[in-house]
Amino acid sequence: DKVDVILGPLAAFELLAITDYIAQVKTPLLSLAAAEDMTQRRPNPYFLRASATSGQAMHPMADYAAKELKLKRIVCISEDFAFGHEQMGGFQRVFEDNGGKILKKLWPPLVTPDYTPYVAQIDDCDGVCQGFAGSNPLRFMKTYGLSGYDANVLVAERIRADYFEQMVGEGAEPKASANWLINEYLGRMNKEPEKYDPSCMTWYSAPSPRRLSTNSGVAQHNTMMQPVVFGPLPASANSAIVKMISDKTISGKIAKDLFEILWTEGGDPVEIVEARGMKQVTDMGAIEKAVDDIIAANPEKAEQAKLKPNMLGWFVGQVMKSSGGKANPASVNDLLKTKLGVE
Repeated sequence: DKVDVILGPLAAFELLAITDYIAQVKTPLLSLAAAEDMTQRRPNPYFLRASATSGQAMHPMADYAAKELKLKRIVCISEDFAFGHEQMGGFQRVFEDNGGKILKKLWPPLVTPDYTPYVAQIDDCDGVCQGFAGSNPLRFMKTYGLSGYDANVLVAERIRADYFEQMVGEGAEPKASANWLINEYLGRMNKEPEKYDPSCMTWYSAPSPRRLSTNSGVAQHNTMMQPVVFGPLPASANSAIVKMISDKTISGKIAKDLFEILWTEGGDPVEIVEARGMKQVTDMGAIEKAVDDIIAANPEKAEQAKLKPNMLGWFVGQVMKSSGGKANPASVNDLLKTKLGVE
């Protein structure tokens, strides 16, 4: 009673919940809520919006995609709720008015731990229009960095997608995880298909259910997940290898040696690296001595490398061999360029 005008609410779902009451009591309402129902499908004459609708913000983007980027075939992806659907609807109207075509629309749930199955469905298009909110755009783009081939391989079996999701949930970078899983782990399993048999799972005890969480913002969700049994190694083992490569604890060569140990003996990858002295050499003095020794032992090749910089790779290989694969390849390469005067 005695209310002349209502300011708010902000959220569309709140506005939709009270719209019938507002019409019934005939009280003007001023809101920023973007729900198109209020002014299009179920217009309320007492409602005044002081902002754009959900779909209007996508109109200039669709116009730009069609006229400036010259795109013709687009896949749309956004969260499966009213705001996401209205966003993509707004994009579609303007894009198709300009002669474009929406090939498909993908609707992941608001809480989607892994976008890989959706990325695998994106193909044969000029571009992708995504309308995610919050931290989801970053998570989607990290996963979208996977090639179409990678994504399709990872979702060829549900268990592969779940295994990949747990690797990422353990904190490993998605693209690096995909490369390692496809090239190393699946590659080895294809050579020894009997490892697909869950009965061979004798090398580790599966941890209790846990909540996936990572500070990177990738795969953050509250779903309780059981460890996925896929071959002889848990996802946490392969994730640990990928993370140690990424933070330069081990080199790519050592990573393959470590993988071989895990495959044949099992164990904790971090503990094995510590116990067997497999950490990458970061002592620049030790690396420089190895570089000096290789150059001194190959003076003719050193002179040739000054004229043919592509020979630098041979020297890097020799230094890596002398260090047992523990030297940092980038540091070796930089030192060799300095020592040999190669740009």
